[in-house]
Amino acid sequence: MILNFGCASRLHPRTVGRKDTAMKNERKHAWLFVQMLAVAALLFMAAPRLLAQATGSTSGGGSGGRGNNSNNPATNYNPPPCDFQDVFYNNVGISTRNVGTTAETAEGVDSVPAQRFGLFRQTGPPAIFPSQRNWVTDNTCATRDGTRKNVRILATTGGYIDSDGSPTDFISIIAFLTNQNFFESNYVNGDPAFDCSVPTPPALPTSGCVVISSAQGDGSVNAGLNARNTPSSFYNNLSGNSGGAQGDDMQDIVSNFEAYAAIRQTVNGKLTFTPCGSMGNGATPPNCFPVTSVATPVLSQDWRFATNRNAVDGSDNNVVTGSGITGTTTFNAPYGYFCDDLLGMWIVTYFWFTEPPNLTTAVAGSQCQGPAVFNSSGMLVSGAYAVLAAKNGVNLEGWPIVKSGDDLNIALEGFTGVNGQQCGEEGNEAVDGSDGGAVWLICPAIPDPTNGAITLDAFIDQVHKPNGFPLDSTLTENFYCLQFFGQFCRNLMAAQVNSAQTSGAAAQTAAASAPAASTN
Repeated sequence: MILNFGCASRLHPRTVGRKDTAMKNERKHAWLFVQMLAVAALLFMAAPRLLAQATGSTSGGGSGGRGNNSNNPATNYNPPPCDFQDVFYNNVGISTRNVGTTAETAEGVDSVPAQRFGLFRQTGPPAIFPSQRNWVTDNTCATRDGTRKNVRILATTGGYIDSDGSPTDFISIIAFLTNQNFFESNYVNGDPAFDCSVPTPPALPTSGCVVISSAQGDGSVNAGLNARNTPSSFYNNLSGNSGGAQGDDMQDIVSNFEAYAAIRQTVNGKLTFTPCGSMGNGATPPNCFPVTSVATPVLSQDWRFATNRNAVDGSDNNVVTGSGITGTTTFNAPYGYFCDDLLGMWIVTYFWFTEPPNLTTAVAGSQCQGPAVFNSSGMLVSGAYAVLAAKNGVNLEGWPIVKSGDDLNIALEGFTGVNGQQCGEEGNEAVDGSDGGAVWLICPAIPDPTNGAITLDAFIDQVHKPNGFPLDSTLTENFYCLQFFGQFCRNLMAAQVNSAQTSGAAAQTAAASAPAASTN
């Protein structure tokens, strides 16, 4: 059901805000993965059996490898991710047209630039191995949820929760929106035939009409969702609207949720400090790094996702106006990701570094480079990169890994370099598509990745070092713990964690030599 009256109407509550502490030091991580690789060969004969467990059922939620709890509804109730029905895309204001062949001309998620799962990218990146599949047909998707299409997503992208940097976010990159024409500018049935009455489930509302509670904090229904904020006499005549705002603009709602991408800044063997195109004030190669792709191979670190936002109806005591139901406002930002962002969309926020990743040698006039230096008051004078690197480690190019909002907004953007630029900067691509890359993503975060949401035939999409090891092994560890035991590593015994990791290594070995089977 797509009518939305607060966070409580979503699926099972999301576990957030707690850092994984199962394995705390780099040496332990490294040794664990050495063990994994060592046993992979020994488990090769067992790996096809693991893969068979994943593909022997069309449920899509199998929890094989969890002992007596396998396929037990009591411990396996969170559905794996599937794409949405076309009518659902249209109902929330996203076009499914197959128009246009470039980032600027595309007008729907079925167009080539969108690369929608179910139509494109069944093999190839983000899949790790040539025969591995990114998605499969699963006829139980629509049975479990009438808004879903029978395309189940196997490619599971790991990332950090923006609020605290926990390596516990898992999302599915279904499609890329390369310009604002993907948002419908009018409704299929037009005004005034537009009907916002509440339908009886599983019926869907008229195209373009998603009723959400008002932003006034009183729970009353205001206007419906207006994909592009198109003026409408229909909205003006709604009771309580009084000719005011034309509903909630879908483009504005989803642009409150940011997926942070760090594109590699090395071009032809040299570091660059400016993105090409509009974010770099028209910079062109070779003096800038391209921003036409957010595929994992071009990233210098793993994603982070801003799911820490609020419900538009005030059900979490935070609303845009600052007048929550109880009168308490703790974080006044609009909308809630799991409440109001009905497709789980994000605007891509690109961030980059403005000086070389020098962590050891002081540079005159730079607060970014060199070792950490503090003044007599304990304030950081220089070495912003070094301080953050000591906490989070470094990315593939030597800069510190950015895991949270504070890491970027305070630890980097709060300090300046020799040219007066902030140590780290961020920006978004032009909404007209002229930069050539993804402006928005349809990549819903799994509300609760425990208890069945990560299936045995799924795989993690993450950044790897040149030697093949994950840049951040905690993402991998959590993925395998979820895959084989349905829980984050922090909630398992040490023996279960080790079992999950060795089983994951075996499954990787199998995937390298055989495709994931379709479940149609």
